[in-house]
Amino acid sequence: MSIRSVSNSPMANGGRLNVSSGELPAGSVLQVVSTTTSTEVTTTSASFQTTGLTATITPTSTSSKILILAHTSLRVDSSSAANVLTIFRGTTAGTDLGNFGRNFGQGTTIGINHVNFLDSPNTASAQTYTLAFRASASGNLVKAQDQGGKASMTLLEVAG
Repeated sequence: MSIRSVSNSPMANGGRLNVSSGELPAGSVLQVVSTTTSTEVTTTSASFQTTGLTATITPTSTSSKILILAHTSLRVDSSSAANVLTIFRGTTAGTDLGNFGRNFGQGTTIGINHVNFLDSPNTASAQTYTLAFRASASGNLVKAQDQGGKASMTLLEVAG
């Protein structure tokens, strides 16, 4: 048995190890895309509006999955109101991947909402994901990134 020291490794002294995605086991992270915003967005609509968080990733394989990690603050200004948070594949006119968060107002309520979702787009074409929110009923005031709070979305391509 031979033992190589780290100084003789191809990774030593700034070397690079090149491995194709086809050589990595299922569950390996192949690429990461991330975006942030702190722009406040306000709505009184019961239709979904973007929070301003949109990111695009191009899977390397049709068997890849996309892990979506997102968070934002949502403010509700009514004791009878609630907000709803979801992720769309595409724009807010695209595929709704499910309603993930809901804050109920008790006067003015601010909540940090986290969304984690594993998508299987079954394509190697570019995929755009949008974090969106809405009021539970028209006329109720809801704010995303209230007073400049930071929101983020990270997309991870996971080998299938």
